[in-house]
Amino acid sequence: MNIWISAIGAIAALAGAWGGQWLAARREDRRWEREQHREDLRWERDVQREKRERRFNLYVDFVTATRNQQSLLTSMKTTIIQYRDGESAGDIFKAEHAIGLGYQDLAEKAAALEIVLPEEIFEKVQETILEYINLWEVLWEAWRSVSHGTNRDSGHMIKIIEAEQVKARQARDLIVAQLRNHIDG
Repeated sequence: MNIWISAIGAIAALAGAWGGQWLAARREDRRWEREQHREDLRWERDVQREKRERRFNLYVDFVTATRNQQSLLTSMKTTIIQYRDGESAGDIFKAEHAIGLGYQDLAEKAAALEIVLPEEIFEKVQETILEYINLWEVLWEAWRSVSHGTNRDSGHMIKIIEAEQVKARQARDLIVAQLRNHIDG
Protein backbone atom coordinates (compact mmCIF):
# COMPACT_ATOMS: atom_id res chain seq x y z
CA MET A 1 0.00 0.00 0.00
CA ASN A 2 2.93 2.29 0.55
CA ILE A 3 3.71 2.05 -3.11
CA TRP A 4 0.21 3.20 -4.04
CA ILE A 5 0.34 6.14 -1.70
CA SER A 6 3.76 7.07 -3.03
CA ALA A 7 2.56 6.73 -6.64
CA ILE A 8 -0.58 8.76 -5.98
CA GLY A 9 1.50 11.41 -4.16
CA ALA A 10 3.98 11.54 -7.06
CA ILE A 11 1.16 11.82 -9.61
CA ALA A 12 -0.54 14.55 -7.53
CA ALA A 13 2.75 16.43 -7.21
CA LEU A 14 3.36 16.09 -10.94
CA ALA A 15 -0.21 17.21 -11.75
CA GLY A 16 0.16 20.14 -9.33
CA ALA A 17 3.42 21.20 -10.95
CA TRP A 18 1.95 20.97 -14.45
CA GLY A 19 -1.26 22.71 -13.34
CA GLY A 20 0.76 25.48 -11.68
CA GLN A 21 2.83 25.93 -14.84
CA TRP A 22 -0.29 25.99 -16.97
CA LEU A 23 -1.92 28.62 -14.71
CA ALA A 24 1.27 30.70 -14.66
CA ALA A 25 1.54 30.51 -18.46
CA ARG A 26 -2.12 31.46 -18.84
CA ARG A 27 -1.69 34.39 -16.45
CA GLU A 28 1.43 35.47 -18.36
CA ASP A 29 -0.45 35.26 -21.68
CA ARG A 30 -3.23 37.48 -20.32
CA ARG A 31 -0.71 39.98 -18.96
CA TRP A 32 1.10 40.02 -22.31
CA GLU A 33 -2.20 40.56 -24.16
CA ARG A 34 -3.08 43.48 -21.84
CA GLU A 35 0.36 45.01 -22.37
CA GLN A 36 0.08 44.50 -26.10
CA HIS A 37 -3.36 46.16 -26.13
CA ARG A 38 -1.97 49.13 -24.13
CA GLU A 39 0.96 49.38 -26.50
CA ASP A 40 -1.38 49.30 -29.52
CA LEU A 41 -3.46 52.11 -27.99
CA ARG A 42 -0.33 54.13 -27.25
CA TRP A 43 0.93 53.60 -30.78
CA GLU A 44 -2.45 54.65 -32.24
CA ARG A 45 -2.44 57.82 -30.09
CA ASP A 46 1.08 58.59 -31.28
CA VAL A 47 0.07 58.14 -34.91
CA GLN A 48 -2.98 60.39 -34.42
CA ARG A 49 -0.83 63.01 -32.67
CA GLU A 50 1.69 62.96 -35.52
CA LYS A 51 -1.08 63.33 -38.11
CA ARG A 52 -2.57 66.22 -36.15
CA GLU A 53 0.88 67.82 -35.88
CA ARG A 54 1.46 67.51 -39.64
CA ARG A 55 -1.98 69.01 -40.38
CA PHE A 56 -1.30 71.79 -37.90
CA ASN A 57 2.03 72.58 -39.60
CA LEU A 58 0.33 72.66 -43.00
CA TYR A 59 -2.29 75.07 -41.62
CA VAL A 60 0.37 77.30 -40.08
CA ASP A 61 2.34 77.32 -43.34
CA PHE A 62 -0.75 78.36 -45.31
CA VAL A 63 -1.78 81.04 -42.83
CA THR A 64 1.78 82.39 -42.78
CA ALA A 65 1.84 82.47 -46.59
CA THR A 66 -1.44 84.45 -46.63
CA ARG A 67 -0.04 86.89 -44.09
CA ASN A 68 3.14 87.30 -46.15
CA GLN A 69 1.13 87.85 -49.33
CA GLN A 70 -1.06 90.37 -47.52
CA SER A 71 2.03 92.24 -46.35
CA LEU A 72 3.52 92.29 -49.86
CA LEU A 73 0.29 93.56 -51.37
CA THR A 74 -0.02 96.26 -48.70
CA SER A 75 3.54 97.33 -49.47
CA MET A 76 2.68 97.60 -53.15
CA LYS A 77 -0.38 99.71 -52.30
CA THR A 78 1.89 102.04 -50.31
CA THR A 79 4.28 102.26 -53.26
CA ILE A 80 1.41 103.17 -55.60
CA ILE A 81 0.19 105.89 -53.23
CA GLN A 82 3.71 107.28 -52.89
CA TYR A 83 4.15 107.36 -56.65
CA ARG A 84 0.74 108.99 -57.11
CA ASP A 85 1.80 111.66 -54.60
CA GLY A 86 4.99 112.35 -56.54
CA GLU A 87 7.42 110.28 -54.50
CA SER A 88 9.78 107.67 -55.87
CA ALA A 89 8.15 104.30 -56.48
CA GLY A 90 11.32 102.39 -55.78
CA ASP A 91 11.68 99.20 -57.71
CA ILE A 92 8.10 98.23 -58.45
CA PHE A 93 9.30 95.27 -60.50
CA LYS A 94 11.07 93.79 -57.47
CA ALA A 95 7.79 94.14 -55.59
CA GLU A 96 5.97 92.47 -58.47
CA HIS A 97 8.49 89.63 -58.44
CA ALA A 98 8.17 89.21 -54.66
CA ILE A 99 4.37 89.09 -54.96
CA GLY A 100 4.65 86.49 -57.72
CA LEU A 101 6.90 84.33 -55.53
CA GLY A 102 4.54 84.87 -52.60
CA TYR A 103 1.60 83.78 -54.71
CA GLN A 104 3.50 80.68 -55.84
CA ASP A 105 4.25 79.86 -52.19
CA LEU A 106 0.60 80.43 -51.28
CA ALA A 107 -0.57 78.13 -54.09
CA GLU A 108 1.86 75.39 -53.00
CA LYS A 109 0.70 75.61 -49.39
CA ALA A 110 -2.92 75.45 -50.54
CA ALA A 111 -2.22 72.39 -52.69
CA ALA A 112 -0.87 70.58 -49.63
CA LEU A 113 -4.08 71.43 -47.75
CA GLU A 114 -6.23 69.83 -50.44
CA ILE A 115 -5.15 66.42 -49.17
CA VAL A 116 -6.00 66.97 -45.50
CA LEU A 117 -9.03 69.27 -45.54
CA PRO A 118 -12.66 68.43 -46.13
CA GLU A 119 -13.88 69.69 -49.48
CA GLU A 120 -16.05 72.49 -48.07
CA ILE A 121 -13.12 73.98 -46.16
CA PHE A 122 -10.75 73.59 -49.10
CA GLU A 123 -13.23 75.54 -51.23
CA LYS A 124 -12.82 78.41 -48.75
CA VAL A 125 -9.05 78.14 -49.17
CA GLN A 126 -9.50 78.53 -52.91
CA GLU A 127 -11.83 81.50 -52.38
CA THR A 128 -9.19 83.12 -50.19
CA ILE A 129 -6.59 82.71 -52.91
CA LEU A 130 -8.99 84.17 -55.47
CA GLU A 131 -9.47 87.22 -53.24
CA TYR A 132 -5.70 87.72 -53.19
CA ILE A 133 -5.59 87.37 -56.97
CA ASN A 134 -8.37 89.96 -57.30
CA LEU A 135 -6.45 92.31 -55.00
CA TRP A 136 -3.29 91.78 -57.03
CA GLU A 137 -5.13 92.56 -60.29
CA VAL A 138 -6.61 95.75 -58.83
CA LEU A 139 -3.19 96.81 -57.54
CA TRP A 140 -1.56 96.18 -60.88
CA GLU A 141 -4.29 98.08 -62.70
CA ALA A 142 -3.83 100.97 -60.26
CA TRP A 143 -0.08 100.90 -60.84
CA ARG A 144 -0.52 101.03 -64.62
CA SER A 145 -3.02 103.83 -64.27
CA VAL A 146 -0.86 105.89 -61.91
CA SER A 147 2.42 105.24 -63.72
CA HIS A 148 0.93 106.20 -67.10
CA GLY A 149 -0.59 109.34 -65.65
CA THR A 150 -4.15 108.41 -66.53
CA ASN A 151 -5.39 108.41 -62.95
CA ARG A 152 -2.66 110.21 -61.01
CA ASP A 153 -4.92 112.58 -59.01
CA SER A 154 -7.81 110.24 -58.36
CA GLY A 155 -8.29 108.39 -55.11
CA HIS A 156 -10.87 106.16 -56.75
CA MET A 157 -8.42 103.35 -57.40
CA ILE A 158 -7.14 103.52 -53.82
CA LYS A 159 -10.70 103.09 -52.54
CA ILE A 160 -11.11 100.06 -54.80
CA ILE A 161 -7.81 98.66 -53.53
CA GLU A 162 -8.89 99.17 -49.93
CA ALA A 163 -12.22 97.44 -50.61
CA GLU A 164 -10.37 94.48 -52.16
CA GLN A 165 -7.99 94.42 -49.19
CA VAL A 166 -10.96 94.17 -46.84
CA LYS A 167 -12.40 91.28 -48.89
CA ALA A 168 -9.04 89.45 -48.89
CA ARG A 169 -8.60 90.00 -45.15
CA GLN A 170 -12.14 88.77 -44.45
CA ALA A 171 -11.60 85.67 -46.59
CA ARG A 172 -8.33 85.03 -44.75
CA ASP A 173 -9.96 85.51 -41.33
CA LEU A 174 -12.75 83.12 -42.30
CA ILE A 175 -10.37 80.38 -43.39
CA VAL A 176 -8.23 80.87 -40.27
CA ALA A 177 -11.35 80.38 -38.11
CA GLN A 178 -12.32 77.27 -40.08
CA LEU A 179 -8.81 75.84 -39.81
CA ARG A 180 -8.87 76.43 -36.04
CA ASN A 181 -12.20 74.60 -35.79
CA HIS A 182 -10.86 71.77 -37.92
CA ILE A 183 -7.81 71.42 -35.67
CA ASP A 184 -9.99 71.29 -32.55
CA GLY A 185 -12.64 69.07 -34.11
